[in-house]
This record gives sequence, structure tokens and C-alpha cells, in this order.
Amino acid sequence: MPRRMRLSDGNVARLRPEAGEYTVWDTRVAGLGVRVRRAGTGRSSISTAVADPRGAAPLAGRR
Repeated sequence: MPRRMRLSDGNVARLRPEAGEYTVWDTRVAGLGVRVRRAGTGRSSISTAVADPRGAAPLAGRR
């Protein structure tokens, strides 16, 4: 099950590394998350889906 919480400054500061890396998703902003790594570093990530006005499916890795 995905981990979810409000990603405030205080909540992100309290995240601790575990045996493997994990991602915590924000409960207020869809697609916003922070990945916590074993070394204790964190990286933010945004996952979005944008509809193509022409109705075409996007091709992965191509622009």
C-alpha cells in the first residue's frame, strides 16, 4: 500500500531511512511525492498525466 501524508516541512524532516528506499505521496497535491533513500537523502518527485488535445497516446522517451 502506498504511503501517504501531508508533505509539510516538518513531516518531511521526520522521514527516516529504512532498509530500502521508499516513496511517500502527498495527500493534498496529487502526484507529488518524496523518495527517501538508505543514505538518508531525499528527492522530490512529481508524477503527472497530461491529456493530448488530439487524443493521441504519448510515446515513452520521445518528444
